[in-house]
Amino acid sequence: MRDLGYFGHFLHLHAGGRSGKQRMLERILREGGTISQRELQDTVPISSAAVSEVLAKLEFEGLITRTRSESDKRQLDVTLTENGQAEAKVCAEKHAKFEAEALSVLTEDEKGQLLGMLDRLMEHWQDIEEKDRAVESRRAILASPVRAQGDHLDACWVAEGVWQARLGDAVSRHRGGCA
Repeated sequence: MRDLGYFGHFLHLHAGGRSGKQRMLERILREGGTISQRELQDTVPISSAAVSEVLAKLEFEGLITRTRSESDKRQLDVTLTENGQAEAKVCAEKHAKFEAEALSVLTEDEKGQLLGMLDRLMEHWQDIEEKDRAVESRRAILASPVRAQGDHLDACWVAEGVWQARLGDAVSRHRGGCA
């Protein structure tokens, strides 16, 4: 199989990265110029801290404003400014031009097939990531004993992922490990 890393590198280099400022501006524009920060966070593959950082830069540059949502005061609405709308349109045009040029070697039918295969790969890779997160979460839980408030609950990992719990004085006597 060829080096798939090249494709990722090419797209990152020429199409604005995974979810940089350009992508966020385009996303807000597609939503009519306003989107909640939570909705935006749900559509990009980066952490909420990274989203906040990018939005802070866009706000500093005068491309967006962030205000409390009228419908839910816990949420922030992200709105393109006039300059932000102009910049988002330029980004969208560049993105469309890049996409057309990058895929110009394919027929419309081939583009459809490619998109279908990429969607299948993305779903499969997301399943893999989900399984990996579940395994890591299980490992983190297993790395330290679980103690409930006042119950002296001690949980231990037993072969094949089965939990064994011992309550009360037996646990107090056996703080050194699982039996």
